Amino acid sequence: NPHKRLGLISQIPKFPDGYTVAQKTKIDRLYRVVYINDNMPTINYVQRWNADINRALDTEKTEYSKIVVGEFSGVTYTNKNVVTVTFWDDTYNYTLTGKISEEELIEIAKSIK
Repeated sequence: NPHKRLGLISQIPKFPDGYTVAQKTKIDRLYRVVYINDNMPTINYVQRWNADINRALDTEKTEYSKIVVGEFSGVTYTNKNVVTVTFWDDTYNYTLTGKISEEELIEIAKSIK
């Protein structure tokens, strides 16, 4: 993906019904949004500069799979019943986490454009 990036995503376009923004935080090169639903688990979205990320995964107790979101490489993994979908472009790392299905998180990630 030479020289391609999505830019700062201030709000995820597609979320499961009933979720609302509970908190937004921007600190330096980190942007975080917490989505809540009274009857469902919280979903977190974090975007940060690639330079601030260590992409090493602890694979001893975590199963992970490589994925492609749009045209960007990423991984998905589950640890202690929390699913993480993360992908990156030349500048940013985009991460969604929550106790929802991997399929749902991947669909949410695909809506980020």
